[in-house]
Amino acid sequence: MVRAHQRSNLHALVSHDPAAVDAHAIGRTDEVLFPVGYSWLVLAGSLDIIFTHVMLNLGAVEVNMIANAALGYAGLWGLILLKFSVVAGVLWICEYVGRRRLRAAKSLVSAGVVLNFFPVVFSIAQLTLFFDEWFEMYMRG
Repeated sequence: MVRAHQRSNLHALVSHDPAAVDAHAIGRTDEVLFPVGYSWLVLAGSLDIIFTHVMLNLGAVEVNMIANAALGYAGLWGLILLKFSVVAGVLWICEYVGRRRLRAAKSLVSAGVVLNFFPVVFSIAQLTLFFDEWFEMYMRG
């Protein structure tokens, strides 16, 4: 059963309105601060892995040196472990910082989402530009 003050604190956290979050809600540790932002972060990380895998299968190379090392050492599972370790680290940092400075944590979540979507957008652009060449090369080969 959710009490009235818990309901208002939960609503304040879900609404992402820093002015609506009171000190009691920020100090709570049983709720995450930015569930919607974290969902977008996990989605961006997942799409990054998917598009990286597609692009590698089409003959592209991984340009991130750390990701390339993980890929060379442990294959796709190494890349997945690296990506979601980074995502988990960002989530932890946002929760830690957010309990002290809510606006700073919100900015970190937004930056994390944007940065994780860069490779996805870049991969979609490459697929769009070079689809005809890859289709000819791999499908009709």
